[in-house]
Amino acid sequence: MGIFKLKTSAKYHFDSIYKINPMDLKKIIKFKIGSEDWEMPLGVILLLLGITFVLVFGGAYLGFKFGQR
Repeated sequence: MGIFKLKTSAKYHFDSIYKINPMDLKKIIKFKIGSEDWEMPLGVILLLLGITFVLVFGGAYLGFKFGQR
């Protein structure tokens, strides 16, 4: 049992490692496209990327299915 005994400082260190820090979806991300400066919340950017990937992969799947006919 002596091998598994932790000091109190190590125990608190392990507790702090396993705490979950959620992403801040309201954080404003600034970027530039061409000469225009854009500012969007991180949540909106992730939503747009998700919709884009669904449409791209859905279109590729449907194109493959129609191409097999």
